[in-house]
Amino acid sequence: MSGILPQLTTGSLMQERPLAFFDFCCLQSGDRCEFGGVCKISKSAQDAPPYLSFRFIFDAPSRQKKDTAREKLMTVSTALVRKFEPAAKLVTSVPSSLSHINFYIHHIDVLFETDFPQDLKDSVSKILSALREATGFDTESPLWCEESKIPFAPSCLETLGAEVSATEDRLMALLSAEGVR
Repeated sequence: MSGILPQLTTGSLMQERPLAFFDFCCLQSGDRCEFGGVCKISKSAQDAPPYLSFRFIFDAPSRQKKDTAREKLMTVSTALVRKFEPAAKLVTSVPSSLSHINFYIHHIDVLFETDFPQDLKDSVSKILSALREATGFDTESPLWCEESKIPFAPSCLETLGAEVSATEDRLMALLSAEGVR
């Protein structure tokens, strides 16, 4: 995979193309939903290496819930995702370095060697299976942008103050995982 990641820049991460989104819930004590949120799935820009970004935005108003969300998503690994989606070459799990009183953001990036799998929806489904296994989250089926009758990107999701910092954190995690740094 060497030679692919050095092409990534903060700008290319900021130009991701939204593909879909889904609701999720962190189950505690059986089937009781403790807290949840929405996950936005994006695809890398055309000039960037092929990857899918899963941006989890938790409605987590307490420190304990934020810690739980972080702990669960930090268990997502390349080995686990590859069990479900062999085309995945590298996975990073990056918590937001900025905190907000009412929400928590966490990114999972899944990189592919040279191109996206031919059936991207099937690939996303496989990756979601890995995410469910790792986290125990209950997830809805993704709502794909081309199938949605409503505009995908509410301005509040795109203008979060943590966005630029999270993008830099993701870039550093990807480069470190590949040994470029």
